[in-house]
Amino acid sequence: MKNSILISLLLIILNGFYGIATEIKDENFEKKLIALGIDTNGLNGTISTLDAQKYFDLDLQNSNITDLAGIEAFVNITSLNISNNLITGSIDLSFNKNLAFLYCQNNQITKILTKGNLNLIYVNCGNNLIQSIDFSDSLSLIFLDCNNNQLDYLKITDNKQLEVLDVSNNLLKKLDTSNNSELSTLYTSKNLLQELDLRNNTALKLIKCDCNKLTSLDINKLENLASLICYKNSIKILDVSENLFLVNINCDRSLQTKI
Repeated sequence: MKNSILISLLLIILNGFYGIATEIKDENFEKKLIALGIDTNGLNGTISTLDAQKYFDLDLQNSNITDLAGIEAFVNITSLNISNNLITGSIDLSFNKNLAFLYCQNNQITKILTKGNLNLIYVNCGNNLIQSIDFSDSLSLIFLDCNNNQLDYLKITDNKQLEVLDVSNNLLKKLDTSNNSELSTLYTSKNLLQELDLRNNTALKLIKCDCNKLTSLDINKLENLASLICYKNSIKILDVSENLFLVNINCDRSLQTKI
C-alpha cells in the first residue's frame, strides 16, 4: 500500500516537472531505458511521457524484462524489439499505432493485443505460449513468424499482402490461406493439419508442410513452386507434372509421384 501511495505521489510531482509521467512496473525495463538514455528522471518507477514520445526505435532485447507495462507511452515507435526476455502473459500494443516492426520471439507471451495497429508489416512472435492470433487490423502485414507456440487458431484472411508465413510447431488443425494470394513462402511443419488448400496461393515458391496428417496435396496451379517438403504425412499420390520450376522435393519414399 505504501509503495502504491509513493508512486502515485511521485507521478503527481513528475507531472509538474516533466509533463505526464507513465508508470514502469518492471525495474529491468526501466534500467534498460536509462542505459539507452531514454529515461532521464532516474530509477523511480516512472518515465516522462515526453521522453518516451521522442523515440521511434526501441531495442529492449536480452534485458530480463518480465512486464512490459509502460510501453503505451511510446506512441511514436515504429520498431520494437523485446525478444529474448522473460515476458509473461499478454502484451498490449494497441496504443503503439505507428508500430511497423515487432520482434517479440523467445519469451513466454500468451497473447498479443494489436487492435488498431494498421501499420504492422513484420511480426516475429516465435517461441512463446500463444494460443490464438488475430492481426485483422494489420492489412499491410507482409511477414508473420509464429513458429513454436501453442496455436490452435490463426486468422489471416484479412492479411491479403502476406508474403511469408511460418506456423511450424503448433497445434493447428485448419489453416485458411484462400485470401493470401501474395503468399510466396509457407512453413506449416509439425501441426495437426488434415488438409491444406493452396489453390489460390499461386505465388508460392516454397512449401514446407512435413509432419502433419495430410492425405492429399494439390499443387497443380502452383506454377512458381521451386521447393516442396512434405514428408511424414499420409499422402499417397502427388502430381507435380505442372510444376516446371520445382527443383527440390522431399517426400516420403512410399509416395507415388506423377511427373
